[in-house]
Order: sequence, then C-alpha cells, then structure tokens
Amino acid sequence: MGKTPQTLESLNATEKAIVDVYWSDHCRHITFNTPLDLENSPDFIQDALKTYQSQRQFVHGENISNKPITLMDLVTISMKEQKKKGTIPNLIDDKIEENAATRRMMINGKAYRISFKNETHNAPTEIGPYDGGATCTGGLQRDLLASRGCPYQGMRITGAADPTNEYTMPGKLPQRQITTEAAAGFSYYATGLGLTTGYIHEIYHPDYVAKRMELGWGASVVDESLARIEDPITGDQVFLIGGRTGRDGIGGATGSSQNQDEKSLSDNISQVPAGVPEIERQIIKLYCDPEFLTIVKKSNDFGAGGVSVAVGEIAGSLDIYLDRVPLKEGQEDMSALEIAISESQERMAIVTGMADHAKVVALCDKYGLEVSHIADVSDSGFLNMYFKGEKVVSLKREFLKTPFLPDARKVYFKQPDTALNPFSGKKFTSFRDMLFDTMTSLENCSQQGLAQMFDQVDKNTVLRPYDGKRGKTKTQGTVCLVPVDGNDSVVTIAAYGYDPYVAKWSTFYGGQAARLDSIARVLALGGDYKDILFTDQEYYASPITPEKLGAPFAALLGANYISAAFGRPAVGGKDSMSGSYKDIDVPPTLVSFAMAEGNVKNVKSQAFQKSGSAVGVIFATKADGLPLGLESIKALLDYFITQRNAGNIISARAIGAGGIIGEVVSGVLGNDLGFKFSDVVSQDILNNKCYGSLIFEIKDGVELDPALVCVIGHTTDESAIQFGEEKIGLAEVLSASEARLAPVFPVK
Repeated sequence: MGKTPQTLESLNATEKAIVDVYWSDHCRHITFNTPLDLENSPDFIQDALKTYQSQRQFVHGENISNKPITLMDLVTISMKEQKKKGTIPNLIDDKIEENAATRRMMINGKAYRISFKNETHNAPTEIGPYDGGATCTGGLQRDLLASRGCPYQGMRITGAADPTNEYTMPGKLPQRQITTEAAAGFSYYATGLGLTTGYIHEIYHPDYVAKRMELGWGASVVDESLARIEDPITGDQVFLIGGRTGRDGIGGATGSSQNQDEKSLSDNISQVPAGVPEIERQIIKLYCDPEFLTIVKKSNDFGAGGVSVAVGEIAGSLDIYLDRVPLKEGQEDMSALEIAISESQERMAIVTGMADHAKVVALCDKYGLEVSHIADVSDSGFLNMYFKGEKVVSLKREFLKTPFLPDARKVYFKQPDTALNPFSGKKFTSFRDMLFDTMTSLENCSQQGLAQMFDQVDKNTVLRPYDGKRGKTKTQGTVCLVPVDGNDSVVTIAAYGYDPYVAKWSTFYGGQAARLDSIARVLALGGDYKDILFTDQEYYASPITPEKLGAPFAALLGANYISAAFGRPAVGGKDSMSGSYKDIDVPPTLVSFAMAEGNVKNVKSQAFQKSGSAVGVIFATKADGLPLGLESIKALLDYFITQRNAGNIISARAIGAGGIIGEVVSGVLGNDLGFKFSDVVSQDILNNKCYGSLIFEIKDGVELDPALVCVIGHTTDESAIQFGEEKIGLAEVLSASEARLAPVFPVK
C-alpha cells in the first residue's frame, strides 16, 4: 500500500470523513494557502504593495518563483523578514509545536517563555451561545497549556449586532440572547478555572447579525528550563488526559468553515461542544507541575477535529486505538468515526517515552484526571486507526499533508468612496448634541455592566479595568505582572485595535487603523512599540468572489504596511473565512492584538489625575483621518515615550472610536474631574477618529514641544465638560452613557 499513491477515490467512508476534517478551511487554511492573481492594483495600495513585494524578494530570494502570492504568505512575510534580519531575537520559533506564539523574557536573570494566542468560537457561539462562549475560553487556555505555560492574562473581544433591538431574523436566535448567554458562558468557565479576564469589550455593528464573533486572547508563562519540546520517536506513547469523549462537537471543524442558513440553528446544534471547567482546572494544575513538564515531549489540545487531528498531528506516523478512548456515560455505542472526530472538551494529548508510562498515570491520578494510552508512534509513514481489532483508517502522511488547493484565484480591490470617509465624525450645531450622541452610541457607551459579569482583578493585575476613585475610567487593555518568583517590576501589556465601520469602508485602511490603534493603546498603558509583537484575528465573508477575496488581502496588506514600518511583525493569529449567513456577511474583521514587555514604573492609571493639568494631543493622522507618513508617526511616538518615561506625562489614552471627546470624558470620569476646552479648539475635530493618536495629561510646569503636541485644554475641579459657553454636567453624561446598554447589561 505504501508504494501506491493514495487518492480520494481509494478511501473508505471513514477515511474520507477524516480527510474532510483535515482539509477543512478551519484546519488547513485552504483559502489562506490558495495562490492569488491580483486583478487590479489601485493607487491607494501601491506603496503597501511595493513594500510587500520588496519583503518577498528579501525573504524568498532566488526561490521566489516557487512562492506564489497567498494570504498566508502575506500574513507571515513580516515575521520572516524580521527573523532573517535578526531584529526579533526574543521570538521563540518552535517548529516542533505551533500551539501559540512564544517569546523569551528575562526576569531577574532567568529565562521564561511567554506564550500568547487568540482563539475564536464564532460558529458554535452563534448556535449555542452559552457553550460556545464557555468553550472559547476553554480552548484558548488549552492552547496555552500545550505550549507548556500556566495562563495568567486574558482579554475577551466580541462582535454583535445591536442587542437592544427586539427584532429577530427567522432561523436566528435574538441578539440579546446570544450576547448575554455567551458572556455568561465565558465568565462561568473562566471563573471556574480561577482565571481573570482583564479586559472586556463588545464591538457592535449591524452586520454581526450574520454571525457572532466570539474571540478570546490569553498569555501564559513557564520557566524555559522546564519546557521540554522534542520530536517524538518510534516507540513513544501518546496519552489522552482529561474528559471523556461524547457526541458533542461532531462536525465542528467542517461546520465552522461553512455558511450558515435558517436550518443551521437546528441542524448544527450537535457541532457545539459542551464544557466542564472543573476538569480543565485540574488539567491546568497538572501542566503547572514541573515534574509533569519534564516528561512531556510534545502536547496538543483536542480542538477542531478531535482525536483525528489532535493526535493525528502529534507525530508523523501513528497507530491510534480508538476503542481505548474513554466514552461518556450512555454514549458507549459511538462509532469509530464519531470517536475520531468528536470535539468534546477538556482533553489533552501528550507524547512521552515508554519508560514514563507509570509516571504519567501517577501524576494524572494525583490531580484526579483520567488518562488513557491511546496511540503509539511508529515509523510506517501512515496514520492508522484501529477499532475493535480492525484497522478502520490507513492514511499516508504525505497524502494528508498535501490538500488539494484551488487554482490561482483572481483578487479585486474595492476603491473606497472618499465622500463616505468614516474617520470624520458627524457634524452638530451644538456641542451638547455632539457629546451625547457620541457617548450614547453603541461604539462609545459604557460597557461596565458587561465587564462586571467577569472576574477581572487578581494579585497580578496592575491596572483595574475601570479605574479612578469612582471606578469609571475604562482602561484600554490589560497590564499584569508576570507571575514568577521574585518579580515585582516586569509586566506584559496587551491591547487590541479594530473598527468595523472603517473596515467596511476600506479593509486596507481598516487594517492600518487596527494596527495603529493597538500600538497606541500599548503606549498609553506604559509600553514601547519597539517591544511589541502582534497576533491577528481575521474574520471575513466566505470568499466566493474576487472582491470578497480581496477584502482580507487588502486588510492584511494595510496591517503589514504598518508592521514593516515599525519592524514589529505579527507572529501568530487565526483566520476564519466563514462569516456569512445566506446573503449577509460579517463586517470585514482584522483584530490586531499587540503585546509588549514593560516595566511597572512606566504604567500609570488612564484616569486624569488632578485638577489644573494641561492636556495635550499627538496626532498620528492627517485631517482626513488617514495616517501621516509612517516615519513621522514613529518620531511622534518616540517623543511621547521619552516624555512619559521621564515622568512628564502623568496619564495617557489612545484616541479611539469616540475621538478626542470620547477620551476626555472617559479620562475625567474616574476621579470626578471636569474639563474645559481651549478656545482655539474647533468642535469639528472633537469626534473624529484619529487612530494611532494619543491624548495625555501633562505634569505641572512641563512645557512640551508645541510643534509636536497640541494643547487642547485643561482639567478642572468642577464635574462638567465645558466647550465655549456650553457646560454639561458629567453625572448627566454618565447616566445617559450607562443607560444605552442597561436593558442588556445593567451597571451594578
């Protein structure tokens, strides 16, 4: 059999089903690996396209003719470029394992591995919100564990249509039900693990009615000397640790890659896995045990594809014994295929040497976890599966590794309509109208009620999620001390960037805005862009036309243009090209996650601190909201970092979707201050979106460079916002802002 090339036609029914899972878009990124033909290249992307082509030439060199342009090439090119240049020496490139991105961090002279990952459960959460939300955080933590780290930091970014809208589409759950049950599931699971979710934000856009976005980000840490990562060898044993296998989650990998319709709610409910956090909590304890780490050569989370992928990918040649997989009570009649592709949760696969069998069993018993020896590493070149003494699957590894890719597909780039530029805010005749319209919009209203559903503060938390003496200033990311012995200064700072309205207008500028926003947030929280590494989440309509395929390419091109300029690449991420419900598509989504190492001395509350402080702005954008030249932006941000580290800036915020006015209000709410705008400030610029720009409180007596910093006003001791002759009390603004989502997430 080894000499005869395998074909789809030669496979039995079970083998074909497993190949469907292996070659799904979810598992093999078929869309991202498809060769592309750039049908048109409009002027507005030319500079970014030239940058990408230059990177390709540098990275691929003489082999460039064998490296087609693909989404995967574009999304990884900046990392490959910086690796080749040697500018990211702290990136750990685990070719053996790819569960999460990992960087090396020195703390008190000792090396640690910090792993970070973003994870989605979009399709299951749309159908089964509670279990979808719960298993999103569960899957995220297990990816971090598989990289050997103990989880300590997290964020949750979700996308929904208006949850206060009572209208429900046929074949759909109500948006309120989806968003409240998903939040409850995520919160329940994270709390059950004893983990905090330090930053919570829900992005609202009408097009998320197509399919919800359920997205988590997390980080973990492990002493580098304990992380044993080796290629398996013949004779090694594979163990399944944790929960039992059932029929929940069957078909999830293929289902998550498909469009949904009015039948999905009933027909696809079996694709939603159910979570049991109590089991996962014990798995976390096991993986944080140094004795366990020293015997594990390789590890995988049982995510999409179940046994067939989690175990099937763990070594080149395997004999898997499906009847050794423990089954849930009442489901002992599961077929070989069901066992192979079930996505039941709370399961891990590990590889150890034969001599460590007894140690694995003893350690699992110590933490109350079931463990089964379900596979052996061989040298056959085949993935074999056995069930009740019969070989039911025999797939040649080379065949599995070469999915059938479509021929080169044309890509079309849509020219944005400059007349509809979303960076410019709406115009109002009065300041009051602008203020209330901004602060009661779904983009900018208070989400404190949603955040209160989660445990968000623990002993490692540096900044509270809602800060100031009143607890009303929203922190723009998460800052945690790295939880290792003797550390009282080294922190990891994490934030996100994405605006669905900008992205729908132009995915290219949406990608740029996302990247710049995530950078600015990290700086406002106390970090430096030179320490940032990114991971990205892509979520797009099914790419059935050249224009729909062009949307993710343009977004990635925009983000890559920023990454290349800053020399800080995306080193990981996840793609999903299934955000469609019949003829409705999710807004084009590229979420930029930025994470940086920092020092706690540079981290300050984002609430304005005192009355009488001058407040300045550094603008990283032109009047039309598009970025300045990238070298100019870097110079401005370098100036900000220098002044902040010198103590001349006592609080700072990145300017987000609400523009200057949104950040001024958020800044003063925490400590019950007020703000008076300077007479030279135009009302027309106050609600413009200026991604990458910063607003900050200046230390008394400090004069910053007026060529770089625009002073827009000063804080006051009166709890009001004043512009010209108009003065509006903050209590009224806060009440209106909190009332917007009160029917769904009331503030306690």
